[in-house]
Amino acid sequence: MKKILLTLLLLTGLRASAFDWTYSTNLFWTITTPTNIFCGTNSTDPARDSYIVIWNKLNADINLMWQSIQSNTNGGGTNSSGGITNFVLTATNLPAGSAATVTNLGSSGGIAYFQIGVPQGATGAAGTNTINYYNLSNAVVSSQTFLALNTNFNFALSNSIGKFTNIYSVIVNAVQVGGGGALPSTSAAYGILYSTNGTSYQPTLPAAPNVLWLSVTSAVAGAGGVRVTCITHPEARGNTNDLTGQTTFVNPATDGKSPVTLDQMNAAIANATSGLQFDGSWYYFAPNGNRLLEMQIPAVLFATNLSIAIDGSGTNWAVSLAATNFVKGWQFQMSTNLALLTGFQLFTNYTLSTNSGVATFTVPMYATPNTYAFFRVASSQLGALKSDYVHAFVLGTLYPSNTWNLAVITNGMMAGDIITVNSNGLKLVDVWLSNSVPILKPHW
Repeated sequence: MKKILLTLLLLTGLRASAFDWTYSTNLFWTITTPTNIFCGTNSTDPARDSYIVIWNKLNADINLMWQSIQSNTNGGGTNSSGGITNFVLTATNLPAGSAATVTNLGSSGGIAYFQIGVPQGATGAAGTNTINYYNLSNAVVSSQTFLALNTNFNFALSNSIGKFTNIYSVIVNAVQVGGGGALPSTSAAYGILYSTNGTSYQPTLPAAPNVLWLSVTSAVAGAGGVRVTCITHPEARGNTNDLTGQTTFVNPATDGKSPVTLDQMNAAIANATSGLQFDGSWYYFAPNGNRLLEMQIPAVLFATNLSIAIDGSGTNWAVSLAATNFVKGWQFQMSTNLALLTGFQLFTNYTLSTNSGVATFTVPMYATPNTYAFFRVASSQLGALKSDYVHAFVLGTLYPSNTWNLAVITNGMMAGDIITVNSNGLKLVDVWLSNSVPILKPHW
C-alpha cells in the first residue's frame, strides 16, 4: 500500500513538470493576441487558472508586448482591424469654422491610410495644419549669431569655402591690387555664391533654414580672407515682436546692446542736467544751490483760428488762418508727437497762398514722417541771459555788441545830444544831430 501511494505521487510530480513546461514554451510563447487570465467566480471555482498558469500567461503577455515594441507594430498577425498592423496619417487644411474630418483611404500591404482634415483657426495662419484661436505672432525667439569661419588664405579664381548651416552674413577681404609708392591699392572684384546641393550655385542667399555650400570667386588670385557668420534661428530674422498691452521687465543694462530701464534713464538725465533748474520764468544753472547763469524763456505768440483739412487732390494738408493773425518773425512749425515739450520744429516744405485775407499752407502728405501731423504758426520773442557773478577775463576786453539802425537810435534825440554806440563790438561811434541830420564819427 505504501509503495502504490509513493508511485502516484511521483507520477503526479512528473505530470506537473510537463504541464509547466508546455504552458511556458509551447502554448503562451507563440501567442499573437493578449491572453486573458481566468480567475473564476469565487475562490473555490475549479475552472479558475492555477497560480502557475497565471504567471505563464503574464509572462506570455509581456513577451508579446516586447515583440511588438521591437517590430514597431501593434501586435502583428491578424487582429480586429483585419490584419492591419501600421497606419499612415496625412493632414490637409480645411476652411476656418468647418468640422474636423477623418477619411479612410484604404489599406495596402497591411498598412492603413487615413487623411485628417484640420480646420484653420479663427486667426490661424493658412498652411500650418494647426487648430488655434490665435497666432503666436509676438512670440520672441532667442536667436544668436556665431562666427563659423574666419580665415585668411590665397584666393584662386574660384574658391569653395565649405558647407555651413543657416548663413547670416559673408564678409570678404578682397585681393588688393595696384598701388605702390604714394598710390593706394584697390580691391579686386569678387563674387559670393551659394548652393543647396554643392553643384549649382547662385548669387542670392537662399531662404532659411538651410544647409549651404559657399563659394567665393575672385577676379584676381592672391591673398584675401573670408568671415562667415551663422545664426541659430534664421526664420526669426526680420521678425517684429509686438508686445502692445503687455509688460516686459529687463535687468539694468550692462553693455551697449541691452535695453535701458526707466530708472537708469532717469538717473542719466538727472546727472546730465544736474544743477539746471526752472522757477517758472528762468532756467538757471545752480551747482550746489548757487545760481551762476540764468536764461529767460522767450515768449511765444501763437496764431489763432487755424483750420486744417485735406485738399481736393487728397494728397496735401491744407492749413488755413486769417492773414491778420501773423506776427512779425513767424514760423510755420510741425510736430508728430505732442508729448514732446519741444517737439514742434521749423517746417519749410509747403507753399503759401493768400486769398480774400485767408492764408493757406499747402503741405504734401509725403513730406511728413507719419500719416498724421500737428501744425502751428508761432513767433518766438526775445529772451534774456544774465550772469549772477562778475566776469573775469584773462586777456582782452568785453565789448557789448548790439544791432541798431540809425532811425531807431536817433528817434527822440534833441539837438546837442550825443550818444555813443557800437555795431561790431570793437569800435565805438559817437552820434549827434546837426540840423536834424545825424552825424557819426569815431569815439575819441
